[in-house]
Amino acid sequence: MSKNIVWNEIATYASRVWPTIVVPRERFVAYLKERMPDDVNHDEALRRMHTSDLYLACACADGDPDALRVFEAHYLPAADRALPKLGLDPDARAEVKQRLRITLLIDEHGRARITRFQGRGDLRSWIRVIAVREGLAILRRLRGQTPNGDDQLIDAVTAGDSPEVAYLKRKYRHEFRLAFADALQRLSDRDRLLLRQRFLDGVDVIEIARFHRVHRGTAASWLERARAFVLAATRASLVDRLEVPPAEIDSILRLIGSQLEVSLRLLLRPRT
Repeated sequence: MSKNIVWNEIATYASRVWPTIVVPRERFVAYLKERMPDDVNHDEALRRMHTSDLYLACACADGDPDALRVFEAHYLPAADRALPKLGLDPDARAEVKQRLRITLLIDEHGRARITRFQGRGDLRSWIRVIAVREGLAILRRLRGQTPNGDDQLIDAVTAGDSPEVAYLKRKYRHEFRLAFADALQRLSDRDRLLLRQRFLDGVDVIEIARFHRVHRGTAASWLERARAFVLAATRASLVDRLEVPPAEIDSILRLIGSQLEVSLRLLLRPRT
C-alpha cells in the first residue's frame, strides 16, 4: 500500500471522528507530516500518533468555530481534573483555564500554541500538563505577594501626595473598597472576562478581538463600555453608601479613573 493511500485513509478516519469539523485533506496531511518523529519508522509512528486529536488541533489553530466549541466543551475541562489537587480556589482555576484559552488558541507570531501538540500522547493529557504548569505559576505568584488589604488597595488606587488625595484615602478607604468590588461583581460574565484578559493577563486589544472572533474596534468598544460601567456602578454605590456632595463623589471617581488599571488588577486577581 502506498504512503499516499495511508495518508488519505488517516485523514478520512480523523474527519469521521469530527464530522462537523472541516479541514482540507491536503492541509491536514501536511500538518500531520510535520509532526512525524524522525526516530521511528513510518508505520510505527502512525500507529502511535493520536491523529484524531491532531485533526482537532489543526482545526483549532486555523480558527474553525466548530473545533473551538469542541475544544471548549470536551477538552478544556481536562484542566478541572488536575487543578483542584494544587489547592487552587475556583477563581484561580478559572484564571488558569482563561490563560489556556489565550495561550493555546490565539496566534503567537502566526502560530497558536496548540500547534506544539505533536500527537505523541492524547490531547487531554497534554492540556492537563500545561494547566498544572500554569497553576503552579499562579501559586508561585500568589505566595510571593504580600496580601493586599484595604490600605494597600486604596494606596494603589489613589496614588498621589496632594492634600485632597490624603483626605480621601483617610476618609473613604473602606467605602471605596466595598463599592468597587460590588461594581465588579455586577459585570456580565463576558465583560468580567474582557477585563481579566486586558488588565490581569495584559492581552492587547488585537488578541482579545481574535479570541472573541470580533473586529478590533468591537473589542475596544466592549472594553471601554465595561470600564465605564465599573466607574458608573462604583459611583452609584458610593452615592448610596456616603452622605457627601456629588462634587466630592466625582473627586473620588477622578482618582479612581486615573488608577483604574491598577485597581482592576488587584481586585480581579484570584486569591488562595
